This record gives sequence, C-alpha cells and structure tokens, in this order.
Amino acid sequence: MIKELPDKMYQRFILNIKYIREQKGITQIELANYSNVSRSTIKSIEHRGSYCSFQTAALIAFSLDHHLGDLLTVQYFPEGFPE
Repeated sequence: MIKELPDKMYQRFILNIKYIREQKGITQIELANYSNVSRSTIKSIEHRGSYCSFQTAALIAFSLDHHLGDLLTVQYFPEGFPE
C-alpha cells in the first residue's frame, strides 16, 4: 500500500495529480475512466487524502502521462496550491 510512504511524499502525490489534472482540463470522471478506477476513488484521494494501492497510483500517473516516481518526488504544483 502507498500508505507506507512518508506523509509529505503522499501529500505531494495528491496535490500533483489534482494540479496536473486541472492543468490538462480533465475532470475527475475523465481521469477515473482513463485510469480504470472509480470516480469516488479519485475524489477520495484528492479531497480526503485517502490512500490507494501502488497499482492505482501507477494507473493514475500513467493516465496523466507522468511517472509515478515523479509524482511522488517532484513538485509540479505552485506554492500555495490549492488556494
């Protein structure tokens, strides 16, 4: 499970997927469809910080055209996001 990662790393992942999704103009429903996961999974991750499996995280990353490792370690979102 991805919950075994440090909290800061997982928070970066959450903010990165939300920021990249919004920058690409993709809705949660579209990302869910591209990732083959439910919209409630995307919503739970983005809004409640729910943990997901590495497989789910990898599917989301792939759907956003990013490597999972980058979404965990590189900050794509600007400081103060979300406002």
